[in-house]
Amino acid sequence: MKPLSLEKDGKLYEITGMPACGKTALLKQAAREIAPEVKIFSGKLMKKCLGIPDWIVSDKSIFLKFLLFVYACQNFRIFSTTYKITFKIICRMEYSLLMKAYIYFNIYKKIGRFNFVKKHLSQFHVVVDEGLSHIPFNLTDFHSKKITSIEKVYIPLKEQLKNIHLIVLDSTHLDIEQRLCRRGHRRFDREKAHLFVEINRNIENGIASFGKKYFKHCSVLDASRTDLLGKFIKTLK
Repeated sequence: MKPLSLEKDGKLYEITGMPACGKTALLKQAAREIAPEVKIFSGKLMKKCLGIPDWIVSDKSIFLKFLLFVYACQNFRIFSTTYKITFKIICRMEYSLLMKAYIYFNIYKKIGRFNFVKKHLSQFHVVVDEGLSHIPFNLTDFHSKKITSIEKVYIPLKEQLKNIHLIVLDSTHLDIEQRLCRRGHRRFDREKAHLFVEINRNIENGIASFGKKYFKHCSVLDASRTDLLGKFIKTLK
């Protein structure tokens, strides 16, 4: 990758796609290939790319959760409509109170990541794994089969989304059901595996179709291609 002009060329990318489509695996591969000016915000990859210690970025780190919560609370007025909309949707979900709290906090973390990157990493190219663009996946109730309107989520965030270069991994040619059976997912039920995949794929396609309307730029990459890594790195240039 060519050297980046940090003052002029800082960009925010988000990668999204349905569960088990290979987002994190792709970023792990990319972390070994991309220029140091490109930062990856994805779990333990943060240590290598952002220089943050393991104890902070561990999946179980209370400090990281608290840090993102603090950043999510910044600019509360800007995101208040999103908080209200997501709260109402989550309250209607047919999940336990604990699961509802988990989903709501997941959305808080995404907003926290956005604010953190905007404040501290705006001079870099930054790739965020499952950022604001991913919220429609979080707001789907697989028990009642209710799919939240993607535009209902994106409209209150349009000022933030217009600064994001979106990368959607298209899982059409992948056997997602088999992958999920192997690795699992917090909301995945083997008895309803086909339905879970079908609903998530509809969301994935919906996000891709609205990409050009709400995001600064939208690229859709076939997640099954053998040259996916090369295509992904080319997208960051």
